[in-house]
Amino acid sequence: MTAVTVAQAADRAGVDPGDVEDLVRLRILRPDDDGRLTVNDVRRIRLMKMLEDGGLPRSGIAAGFEQGLLTLDFMDAPEYQR
Repeated sequence: MTAVTVAQAADRAGVDPGDVEDLVRLRILRPDDDGRLTVNDVRRIRLMKMLEDGGLPRSGIAAGFEQGLLTLDFMDAPEYQR
């Protein structure tokens, strides 16, 4: 799977790099040991942007992740590979 930097992921997802760094800090995104993300993470970033644009607060979404109630792991399924 192709690895991308935070800046590249932000550019591909149409968000600011600071937003991606925040998603990493909140453990919504999990970069590899070199701090790189995957193309699936770019999809996760886009989905998070849509959720936030729809009115869901990032802090509330992050709380769901922290409590184990939410996950975006389904985006690793073959159906999402394009």
